Amino acid sequence: GALEYWAEQAGCAELSFDKGSQFARVWTYSVIYALVMTIGITVPFRWCSRDKVAIKIHDEPDDPEEGLDPATPHTVKTTNTSKTYKTYNVEASSDPTPNLEEARKHLVHTSATQNHKWMSPLCTPTYRLSEVGGTGTELYFRTLRNMAFIFAYMAGITGPLVAFCWLGNFGPDTGQFLLKTTIGNLGEYADADIIDPIERVVRLGCEGMPLKDLTGIFGWLDFSAVLVFLVYLIWARFWQIPRMAETDDLEQVTPKDYAVVIESLPAQIPDQAQYEQKLTEHLLERLRYTRGRRPSLWELPEPTVEEVVLVRDYKGRLHELTERAQLEINVGIAEAYAKGQPSKKVDKLKKQLEKLEEKLGAKLDGEEFLPVVRAYVILSNTEDVQNLLFDYRFAKYKLFRCCQFRARRFEGTPIRVTRAPQPTDI
Repeated sequence: GALEYWAEQAGCAELSFDKGSQFARVWTYSVIYALVMTIGITVPFRWCSRDKVAIKIHDEPDDPEEGLDPATPHTVKTTNTSKTYKTYNVEASSDPTPNLEEARKHLVHTSATQNHKWMSPLCTPTYRLSEVGGTGTELYFRTLRNMAFIFAYMAGITGPLVAFCWLGNFGPDTGQFLLKTTIGNLGEYADADIIDPIERVVRLGCEGMPLKDLTGIFGWLDFSAVLVFLVYLIWARFWQIPRMAETDDLEQVTPKDYAVVIESLPAQIPDQAQYEQKLTEHLLERLRYTRGRRPSLWELPEPTVEEVVLVRDYKGRLHELTERAQLEINVGIAEAYAKGQPSKKVDKLKKQLEKLEEKLGAKLDGEEFLPVVRAYVILSNTEDVQNLLFDYRFAKYKLFRCCQFRARRFEGTPIRVTRAPQPTDI
């Protein structure tokens, strides 16, 4: 039968199912491989990991008339040394003429350079990436690195399965190297007329073991590898990402810390021209009320609304105004390249600009009379922001807005107050 056929293939009198020295050797090598994969990448990483080094740029008084000199060196000090390098204050210019020198300054100013040298992709710590591209860039490369660790750990856990598959011959010989490492090559081949393929054995030399005795172990190894991956995903989603976002928010003072966005505002009110003033008065009233309900631990100045920016409905004209501004820039660039000579490109752009200006000829109502969509409000301190958000904490739900108290409504309309996004996200 099949046992005699496999023994003949191995050059043995018979297969032994009692001894397990060959199987123990494979398991031992697999464990050593897993330890090497795990320790070999974890220990060097922990040894080479460095703590975050703070960088402080010393303030230097600028000339109030001339401003910051683009070539002025600034001293940058770390905890270990002090270095001097040049930074450039590159400002947008309305002059469309190409300027190679300013382009080079802009390249140095915006590139991932340190001391006028490119940062190494291998030796640069991940926290430095946030200084180049923000927290999102740092988080992206941290995730790539962590995924490499996780896949290495998973390879170590499932190493025995790959080893036993490699030693099998059940899969057809197609000359492909990777085919021998797949589960389709697990076990010894025999014609279906001799034995049912499900009943085949795994043979190592003159020793054998029923396949069904090993598949259960391999199933648990696969489960363990997938479990490691899932644990990492849960850790990243519910701990790493929120912690990095919170740390980034605490380390940086941005307009977001002092701003709120107000939505669900009435588009029109009886005194539309005084919309901004009315909204400011309403917010001041709510701030005084919340301060009385939530006393501060320290003395605060009188609540003030520093700025209110109303987002109005321009009925689609805002896009056309932006397009006209871009066309004017393109015309200037084309004329600079033409150097006063006739140019078909310049004529074409000017015709497009004329058509767009004719389209914009119909005047809109005065800006103060346009419908309001939402408002961005900047307050004087962060505690007032927290108080206002607390006062309107239930307004995020439409059902609760229907039951909003009259005192919280603006001109009889229930409103929603949330934290404003960063200016670059608007």
